[in-house]
Formats: sequence, C-alpha cells, structure tokens
Amino acid sequence: MLSLARALLNDNRLLLVDEPTKGLAPKIVAEVAEALAEAARTVPILLVEQNLPVIERLAEGAVVIDSGRVVHTGPARELLADPDAVQRLLGVHSETAGTVAAAATVPTPGGPAATAPEGAK
Repeated sequence: MLSLARALLNDNRLLLVDEPTKGLAPKIVAEVAEALAEAARTVPILLVEQNLPVIERLAEGAVVIDSGRVVHTGPARELLADPDAVQRLLGVHSETAGTVAAAATVPTPGGPAATAPEGAK
C-alpha cells in the first residue's frame, strides 16, 4: 500500500502496476483493489495481476500474452465469463482462476480508451 500511495503522490499520466495483490491476505487484497479503483478515477492504470476476481472488478480490457505474443485482446469481463476461453488462454478453470497472470487496463472516467496492438485479436 505504501508503494501505491507514493506513486499516487506524483502527477501521473499512467500507472503501471505489477501484481499488487500477490501474497496478500484477502482483506488486504480488497483494500488494494479499492485503492486502485479510487486511483483509476484520476489516472489510467495498466495492471498485471494474478487474481482474476480483482481483474474482473477493476478492468475494462484484457490482453493475454503467451511467449511474448499477444494471443487475445478484448473486454476483461467477456473473457472471464467464458470458461472455455479462460481454460484455453489462461490455462485454468474459472473456479481456480486466482493463479494466472493477465494484463488489464483499468478504465478512467473521461480518459482515453486503451487500444490493442495492431493486428491483435
């Protein structure tokens, strides 16, 4: 939380947040997710996260990268709502989805929309 608070003290154009909930107790995970949701009101966030319920709560878009190549882009909730896609792209079943890394964009009200790399599907 201290690292996140320190980052928010700056006038940021974008926050890059790498696995902020890894190894945290569930109560602290909820607090970090709430802090990120609050931060997203003022600055866009690129989030890399293993906790898919956190991604579902915070993210607008998702990008899945496998061996350095983009293999999927689209709405995060749409991806997470499709158990076959979660299994195929992330290698887990939806009910065990807390162990996979995914990148997501967290929407900022009034901010620019995130765009996928050209040619990504």
